[in-house]
Amino acid sequence: MHTGLQAVRAGNPVILIGGDRLPADVLLPAAAADPATIAWIVRHTSGLLCAPMPPGRARALRLPPMTADGESHQSVPAVTVDAAAGITTGISAADRTRTLRVLADPGAVPEDLVRPGHVIPLIAGGTGSGRAESAVGLLGLAGLPEVGVLAELVDARAELLDTPAAVSLAGTLGLRVIDRRALTPSCTDRCPTCRAALAMPRF
Repeated sequence: MHTGLQAVRAGNPVILIGGDRLPADVLLPAAAADPATIAWIVRHTSGLLCAPMPPGRARALRLPPMTADGESHQSVPAVTVDAAAGITTGISAADRTRTLRVLADPGAVPEDLVRPGHVIPLIAGGTGSGRAESAVGLLGLAGLPEVGVLAELVDARAELLDTPAAVSLAGTLGLRVIDRRALTPSCTDRCPTCRAALAMPRF
């Protein structure tokens, strides 16, 4: 049976939760993005796609924060981007897939992106177990480029899903659920707490 970490490593979407009253997210490795999966994510979420990444990755791609008043321990949205080549308007699933793959490509350079665009880079803070920090940590544990696709789940009325509703949806779709509260900044494959969280059974 695949664990949550194995699902991430295999390039599958997982559902990331953080508490009963907090919104739940879909997380996908950006390196594994494809148009069909991105279209599925858009249908089940707000459609606002973030790309969580470490600060070093944002610096390497020259992605400045949208505002200058963010705190170092908090995630900060950067200037929106599109891929510089291989897209049309930038909003389609195929176009956003291209942009996300550029963001995750270790060989990409700043000139491979144009600004503004339709994907929001989300620079992870230095501490904590927030959405971006947990996403980047999980991708690192999986041995993948530390750039993800993160979007908040919504229902048919476009209302944010809380944890119980997200867990129910995961059961319907056969997706893994990972509780980011069990993850710490010093996670390793040998961390018992993280291993327990990442091995949560399918709901």
